Amino acid sequence: MPGTRRYPDSNPYGPLRPGERPDQVPGTEIVPWPPRGLLPPAPCEPHSPFVEPSALTKNMKDMLQETRKRTAIVINADGSLSMGAPFSSKKCGHVSRINGAKFAIGECVRRLKEFYQAALVAFADQAQILHPLGEARQCRESLMGAISGLHPDGDTNMTESLEISEQLLAGVGPECSRQIIIFSDGEANIRRPELPGVAARIRQAGTTIHAFAIGNIQDIDPILEQDVASPGKYFFFDDYTSMTTHMQNIATGRFA
Repeated sequence: MPGTRRYPDSNPYGPLRPGERPDQVPGTEIVPWPPRGLLPPAPCEPHSPFVEPSALTKNMKDMLQETRKRTAIVINADGSLSMGAPFSSKKCGHVSRINGAKFAIGECVRRLKEFYQAALVAFADQAQILHPLGEARQCRESLMGAISGLHPDGDTNMTESLEISEQLLAGVGPECSRQIIIFSDGEANIRRPELPGVAARIRQAGTTIHAFAIGNIQDIDPILEQDVASPGKYFFFDDYTSMTTHMQNIATGRFA
């Protein structure tokens, strides 16, 4: 029962007897009994610095879940000459497709979770790595700088871009989700017959390919939806604002 206990010379003597006053025992120190730390814990208040065991367990589960959500993303950006054309939607004004893609990719990189890995590949006549795969917490600034290297020129070698992405993801461990995001506004007019086979091989290795088709719907190669993205997600965008929203969702793990 809560009460007091005396500690003469630091040795406990038991509870005070009925009617006994503390000042009748020289050298006695009166302390709360039992000590506060041994009392049954009160329910945690919102402002309490202590965490209930159930809340702690939930936090541990959340941390474990975050670990399981580690993701490696390779962004493939079409840098062909047609990407210099404006979006078809009037609300975009005269914003070019390449600038819209650069803006959306930049917003994705800014919001990438620290434990995500990301790389950037551009393709025109040939594909090239603008930034190798690296953790966002270490290379966010350099990724942002690499985006400025996107310029419209040449044709559309989508096949080589996917092959390079496959190589970049080859060293990613099984604990990571692997994704390829491919932006394009037109026909894969270099090595097109090889593209379905390359995409199928990548998917069989456990990588998901998402296709972001931009520009004019009549110009988009149906191979993007039928062979590249399947069973990944396929989207068509005629403006960069909705495309940016999707890229932000990718960065924060809310992509659906």
